[in-house]
Amino acid sequence: MSRNSDADELKMLGEKLRTFREQRAQIEGRKVYQRDVAKLLKIKEATYRSYEYGRSQLPQDLAKTLGAEWGVSWHEFYRATGLKAPVNDVGPFYAPEPLVKPEIPFVGNVGANSKVDWMDPVDADEMIEVPNEMATARGPSVRFACRVVGDSCYDLVWPDDLCVFHKSDVPKIGAIVLYRSFDNHVTIKQMKHDGQNFILHPLNSKYQDEIIDGGEQVGYLVGIIRQQGSKKVTVYDATGITP
Repeated sequence: MSRNSDADELKMLGEKLRTFREQRAQIEGRKVYQRDVAKLLKIKEATYRSYEYGRSQLPQDLAKTLGAEWGVSWHEFYRATGLKAPVNDVGPFYAPEPLVKPEIPFVGNVGANSKVDWMDPVDADEMIEVPNEMATARGPSVRFACRVVGDSCYDLVWPDDLCVFHKSDVPKIGAIVLYRSFDNHVTIKQMKHDGQNFILHPLNSKYQDEIIDGGEQVGYLVGIIRQQGSKKVTVYDATGITP
């Protein structure tokens, strides 16, 4: 890509940002200034101005924040500009498996009510290669992987999928989580809340919901590596995969 085409595409991105800002002003019935958008994004006005003036590219995390506030898909800021949305944590859905494969801890097979002998998954002795985007995270030793046994979260998670989790004990409602009971049994389910109780929800309708009574979330799903015939595909999302 030439230097001129880079500049042209950044200019188009800036024009789209201005267009969306003007449309937002019509919706709100008032002027929406660059400083208003900068305040919304919690950045300096000069930084946001550089995006609208086509001097730099809008980062993905800011695009997502802006899209959520303005009620548009964050991809719209990049559409038809020739620019690819920049990736902060992990990449787009169903991308070809990258060639560069760093290693993260591998805790083995996990099915419904699997007994494990580890306390901290990132202390696992075995390591496994994953795409670079799935290994990238804020801070050291916060990603780990396991191989799925069973179909309780089919058809989002398939049997034999290699699943990458972001280590976190903070309940993440709506996400697919690896959950451990006090007797060191683990399972992979969707975390839900019914207004009174946390619930482990199997996406497969063959199985029943389970009210959580003790234990902890070990991590939430951020990536899947799936073998399809002779090829591998990766499924990943920066915010945690949800059905």
